[in-house]
Amino acid sequence: MSKQPKAPMGRDKTTPQRKKIFLAALREHGVVKTACECADINNQTPYAWRKSDKTFFARWEQVLDDAITDLELIAHTKHAPNDPYFAKWLLAMRRPNKYNKAENIQVAGEIKIEIVERAKPKEED
Repeated sequence: MSKQPKAPMGRDKTTPQRKKIFLAALREHGVVKTACECADINNQTPYAWRKSDKTFFARWEQVLDDAITDLELIAHTKHAPNDPYFAKWLLAMRRPNKYNKAENIQVAGEIKIEIVERAKPKEED
């Protein structure tokens, strides 16, 4: 009788448990790859869940929004004074409407160009 290969540690978790672990890790780290490692899932799995599970999709967006709220606090209190450009860049990735506003400058008015003939220099006799 041959031995059955053992499943990797943690493979006995159900999909709902893995989703919960993934979302908690995503909330804590804000990085999908790290959250996948914590939930012991393939990097493509959560994207499949997003497509097929509207509730999971909504939770994903909510935990990332919560993580960005934490990042805002950190950026404003700790990192922004040291490196405001880096902090703004990080925040603009998730909240571009708030942190990456494009300025639209319009100029109105007329420009008048008048061509005036110059007097020709006198030729010497």
